[in-house]
Amino acid sequence: MLLAASLAGRALQRLRPGLVTAAKLAISALGLLVLAGMEQDTPYVGPLLAGLVIFPVGAGFTFSGATVWAVNDAPGHQSGLVGGVMNTAMEIGPPIDLAVLVPIANAHAASLAGFTPGAAAGGFAFAVAAAALAATAVLVLLQRGTNHR
Repeated sequence: MLLAASLAGRALQRLRPGLVTAAKLAISALGLLVLAGMEQDTPYVGPLLAGLVIFPVGAGFTFSGATVWAVNDAPGHQSGLVGGVMNTAMEIGPPIDLAVLVPIANAHAASLAGFTPGAAAGGFAFAVAAAALAATAVLVLLQRGTNHR
């Protein structure tokens, strides 16, 4: 993730921040989708490792792109406020997502015949999170700010 975040600066010099953010949200979604296919006996080397590499690469670029995209059009006297709100959202978003996804995933797993909640919940939660990231990527692409530098 740190390597991806450091490389994001180069991408942001060449591409619009909204485009970088949307593309990397899609890559993060792909990583979660790969993880959604895990089974209890999935070996570490293979899909599990691939998902654990793809997701952080996308996330590292997403954080950088979103930061530039958020403060890019803010008036100078409000850029600190915009950056603070954006960082707060990035810090509290994942715990809120987790608090929402776990009960949904466990309820889904409990509704499946023959599955224990722990076995089926993880894949479903990753799939729902992947769908949310993909939808967010589409929303970012639809924003006017995507075209600004």
